[in-house]
Amino acid sequence: MDWSIGISTDKTVAYAATINRTSQVIAKRCTFSTKDCSWHISAKESCEQGESYAALVNTDKGAGHVTLICDGQIDSGGDYRFTFSDWKTIENLALAGTRIGVAIPLQSDNFIVYRFSLVGAKASTERLEAAFLKLIDEKPKDRVKI
Repeated sequence: MDWSIGISTDKTVAYAATINRTSQVIAKRCTFSTKDCSWHISAKESCEQGESYAALVNTDKGAGHVTLICDGQIDSGGDYRFTFSDWKTIENLALAGTRIGVAIPLQSDNFIVYRFSLVGAKASTERLEAAFLKLIDEKPKDRVKI
């Protein structure tokens, strides 16, 4: 299994995540204060916090167009975090395949593609959701944002 689950060091977020060969992360993160979950990716490409960026997602089970929202810089190494705005599209793709690629357009008609293993993603996100719902003491509601 290439995915793991855990809780952030500041205990504000629970997550299911994997890291690729270039040290980028794709994750489903559940925030205790807002009681919701969302999908994120880290990238080397800089972005303006709150701005939207188009991207393409491809797996061995399908492909789709997604919008990434910049969450800003996440570490001193220069990585930025993006939130997938349509959690249902990314979740349906991420939980069905064995590999995923996220292509982000750059200037001058170039793309950067981040690839991740999805082996263990379904089991890890299901464990995350069950634990998160138990910790916030709520029942599943049509999988809204979870």
